[in-house]
Amino acid sequence: MKFLKSPEVVSTLIIAISIFFAGPIFAQTASPTVISCEKIFDNASGYSPRDLYKYAYDAFSRGDSEGARLLALRIFIDGYRSTNLLNLLAAIEVKANRHLFAGEWLRKVLCINAEDGTAKKLLARLPPAPRPIPIQPGGLNEHFNTISKKVSQLMNRLTTPKIHFDSVFQEVARGQLYKALALAEEYEKKYPGIDGSSLSALCAYFIGRMKDAVELTEKGLAQDRHNPMFLTLQALISDTNAETSAPSRPWALYDMDRIDDALTAATEWNKSYPKSAEGFIVQARIAMDKGDFQAASDELEQASQRDPDNPKVELLKAGLFQGMKKIAEAGNAIGQAYRRGYNLPSVNLVSALYAISNNKIDEAKGIFSETVHYRPFIDRDAYPLYIQLAMILNEMKAAEAAIEEWKKRQPLNSQMCFLTAIFLHKAGNTATALQWAEKGAALYPSNAAGQQLLISLKNAMGKSPSARIPQNPEQGNSQPQSTNTGKRQPNPVSAYIKPPQTAQTQLPAAVSANAQAQTHTQTQVQTSAQTQTQTQTQTQAQAQTQTQTQAPVTQVSNAQSSSTDTSTTSSAETLTTVTGEKFTIEVGQGVTPEVVETMKQILTGVVQQLEKTFGFKLDPFNVKLVEASGMGSKVAVYDFDTNRLTLSVLFTEPETLKAFLNAERPDIDDSEKPAFNQAFPYHMLSAELSHLFIRQKVRNFGSTVNEYRWMHTGIAEIVGGQEAILKDILQTTQNLISSGTTKLQGVSEVNTSLSPSNHEPMKSITARAQAYLMVSFLFKKVPSLNEALTKGIKLLEAAGDGKPFKFALNESFGISESEFENGWKEAAYWCLRQGIPYEWQ
Repeated sequence: MKFLKSPEVVSTLIIAISIFFAGPIFAQTASPTVISCEKIFDNASGYSPRDLYKYAYDAFSRGDSEGARLLALRIFIDGYRSTNLLNLLAAIEVKANRHLFAGEWLRKVLCINAEDGTAKKLLARLPPAPRPIPIQPGGLNEHFNTISKKVSQLMNRLTTPKIHFDSVFQEVARGQLYKALALAEEYEKKYPGIDGSSLSALCAYFIGRMKDAVELTEKGLAQDRHNPMFLTLQALISDTNAETSAPSRPWALYDMDRIDDALTAATEWNKSYPKSAEGFIVQARIAMDKGDFQAASDELEQASQRDPDNPKVELLKAGLFQGMKKIAEAGNAIGQAYRRGYNLPSVNLVSALYAISNNKIDEAKGIFSETVHYRPFIDRDAYPLYIQLAMILNEMKAAEAAIEEWKKRQPLNSQMCFLTAIFLHKAGNTATALQWAEKGAALYPSNAAGQQLLISLKNAMGKSPSARIPQNPEQGNSQPQSTNTGKRQPNPVSAYIKPPQTAQTQLPAAVSANAQAQTHTQTQVQTSAQTQTQTQTQTQAQAQTQTQTQAPVTQVSNAQSSSTDTSTTSSAETLTTVTGEKFTIEVGQGVTPEVVETMKQILTGVVQQLEKTFGFKLDPFNVKLVEASGMGSKVAVYDFDTNRLTLSVLFTEPETLKAFLNAERPDIDDSEKPAFNQAFPYHMLSAELSHLFIRQKVRNFGSTVNEYRWMHTGIAEIVGGQEAILKDILQTTQNLISSGTTKLQGVSEVNTSLSPSNHEPMKSITARAQAYLMVSFLFKKVPSLNEALTKGIKLLEAAGDGKPFKFALNESFGISESEFENGWKEAAYWCLRQGIPYEWQ
């Protein structure tokens, strides 16, 4: 970077800036008598922004960079923006050899005008934005230890205050954030005073600990209101402008719900900045909002090729993989995001959501408690994730405070509206929630999940006449709520708001192994500031005691609770085999004998009931029992390929299952949640077991799975038999059809929507309902469900033998294919309008 320090470069830069400023946004007037910049700063209200800019420009021209910075920052902090002002701030910092800050200002220029010639030219000659050096999950403590051993050696080379001061800037620019923090702490010990405190604030800002940065900055400005470092940090932290606070121009437009403009800007950005992933990131976000996972995957692949270490790309991949049910890949992506994004609150928050999905509630609480030190969030993804986590942990006041803080830092957008709507619905104010959802859907009409949320709330209003009187969404409670808008649709708030749910993927070690290191970071920052150390140490000790003594969130035995910390299973684990009358259960490590015995009893009872329903005995089959939350809320899954049923011990933990379902389905009315939560596991277990029954009776079973997937699914829903679940499927589908979001499909389209390759939740829910209605139409032609199942199996047997559908249908149910097509649709529309499932004898 020596070329940046040469007199020729600085002279050229000043000439370029002068030429560029020949026609600034604030029209120039004749130069007044030179006045002290500090006096003007102290009485800024007596000057217009135009005059302040003129004085700043004049000060820079006559070589008074400190005075120019002072006035330019005054304009910026007061809320005025122009590319000229930002370019001037960048030029001041380049001249002062503070390239770290110069880059920050130039990137803000490009958020306003992505093609600004001066900013593009200067930014190309500056180092890239700081990104933390790679640290593997769990490696932060080791990193601290390495730094601690080398500090004394480093101090031998830092012989003067200036060399020492500048070294902190250099280490931050190189991504050595914790090394910079250690040097800042040593500076303050060696040279007590405000400069050392300002270095600690600088490190806190780039580490992401904004609470510490704000406190240090406020204290520093109280001592010296003209301090350039503290004023610059104040300007950066307090920047709430919709454009200049964004990472890029496409992202700014996306945040403002200008989706078409964002896509255009992203395309242009990709052309203009061939080393940047920002354009592809925004394109991927929009594709995920629309439920187009394949397009999102393509965009993220392009982003990775340009910027392989970008943690934001990895977090989006985590959400994408989870949506595509690639669970192992999702966990790996979170780990990759941590490598270069351990300073980002969003990375830690996603890790916390992941911890919850793995039943590690205490770890999630620990992260949530720690995250308070990162507010106010500069990280754009952090607020929706923090709000979601707060609501999952039932920290509703924290969620409300966060959403209010978020709204003050960004203009109201669809994300805020959707989160507010979800919260209000959970709080019982469905009428106002509906207004917020409508506002969000109007801001972002093509957001598939937002439209689904709107439909769900309208449905809830129909079922909840006692909802409160609507309020104006601009004036009513702006309280946010729970997490995902439901497992049926892409999330309206962020691409990865629902965490990966698996017991097969190791939770990133950053969640727990780095807790001590993060506490050490906090202590370093606070010690260097010499404030509140004792109080916060006591708070941390209390938090640790609370974590150790807190009652488990889930209702499990002590033995099971103690095994939760090691709940992940590996492909190489030793499985214990338990034999029952009808089945053999493979039990992984961490599942207690008490839970196994309970699951044996539940499974035996359900099998006996289904044997009566189907009218024949089930042959022995294989079951795998995995730990709690190994499959998320899916307590049972039948694998057509391996002919094995996988069960989750979550079946024995009703409170944990309730927490999952409440988080995934906040659109369900509170009065109906108890029935839904109770019915859900039994419906799913019975439905998945139905496939085993059919397989044991149908010849050439595998040949029917794809072409007759609609019939397999329809039978499963009928056998599942829980009214609360079937009502929810029917009523949701009716709302989707009424809104024009979806429609009833042909058989081939239904099969496609039901296949594992489909990642469009709204199509899936409609296909489930349609499969149920199609099979129900046939089954209603016979006197009893038992006889209907016999005929259904006969149809599948004929199909497995290669008989065309029209012949198999006539042979089994005595109707033609045309009668079936016309008849089931008429019956389906009637049933959907009623919203009530069929009854069976």
